[in-house]
Amino acid sequence: MNPITIDVLVRTAEYELGLSAAFFVALVYGIPRLKAKADAMWPHLKLRWVHPNRIVNFFWPTKYLGIKGWHQEERPYHRYLKLWILNYYGQGFACLMIELVAALLATSVGLINHTNLPYSVYYFLFARANGAPNGAHIDSYLSVALLGVYAAWVTKDGWFGAAMTGFAYAIHEGLWLPLEYAAYLNYYLNTSVLINIARDLVFGGSILIVGLAFWKYPLRKIPMPRFKKPILIYMVFLGIWYYVPYLIGNYPFLPITTINNPILGLGVFQETPWYNDWLTNGFEVISWILLCASLAVSIYLWKRNRV
Repeated sequence: MNPITIDVLVRTAEYELGLSAAFFVALVYGIPRLKAKADAMWPHLKLRWVHPNRIVNFFWPTKYLGIKGWHQEERPYHRYLKLWILNYYGQGFACLMIELVAALLATSVGLINHTNLPYSVYYFLFARANGAPNGAHIDSYLSVALLGVYAAWVTKDGWFGAAMTGFAYAIHEGLWLPLEYAAYLNYYLNTSVLINIARDLVFGGSILIVGLAFWKYPLRKIPMPRFKKPILIYMVFLGIWYYVPYLIGNYPFLPITTINNPILGLGVFQETPWYNDWLTNGFEVISWILLCASLAVSIYLWKRNRV
C-alpha cells in the first residue's frame, strides 16, 4: 500500500511550498524594507542612554539596575522607533532561536546515558533527531545551527545568520536529491509511484525557492562567488558518497535514502535498511559537517580579507 496519498501530497505541498515562499518573501522583500525603515534617522541629535558593552546595551532595562557604564550621549535618533525595535530585537530573537535549537540538539537523544560504551558512542554520533531510523542526525542539524550562529556573529546580522541556515539546507538537499534518483531510478520506473515523484518534485521546488531567496537577498553582505569552493567540495564528496560504499560491496549506490517508495517498506518516509550501519551513517553526518564547515571557512576568509 502506497503511504503517499493525494491528501498527504496536498498537505505536504501546502507546508513545504508555503514555508519556503514565506522565507522568500521575508528575505527578499520584508526584511530589506524593515531594515530600511529601522535605519532611517531624524536630522537632529538627541541625548540617548548607551553602554559600551554591546550585550548590556542590547538589554537596555539593565540601566535601572545600577550597572556601571551607562551614560548619555548625543546620537542620531531613529525616525521609526517601533520598527527599529522590531528589527533590532527580531535579529536577537533569530539568533537566540538558532542557539536554542543548537543547545536542544546537543543535549537531546544524542546524549542518552548508556552503560554500554559502543552504544553510547553510536548514539552520540548517529542519533536521529526524530527517533525514526531515517530521521536526520543530531550532528547534521547541529552543524547547520552552529553555522547560522557563526554567520550572524561575523556579519553582526541575525537575519543573515537565519538565511545562512536555509542556504546550507538548499545546497545539501538540492545536490543530493538528483543522486538519490540516479541511485534508485529502477524503483521509480513504475506508474504506482508517480504520486511519490510528485511529492519529491514539491520538495525540490521548495529547495529551489529557498536557494533563490538567499541569492536574491538584497542585504547579503557576502558575494555568492565566495561560496563556490564549498559547493564544489561538497559535490566532490557527493561523488565519493555515491560510489565508495558500492565499490566496497554489499551496498547499493548512495545507500542511505529517504526515498518515498512503498517497494522499499512502509511509512511516509521510508526506513533505510542501513540505518544502523556505521559507514552509511558516517557518510551522511560528514556530508553535513563538511558542507557547513566549508561555508563557515568561506565566511571567515571573507571577514579576514575585509579587515
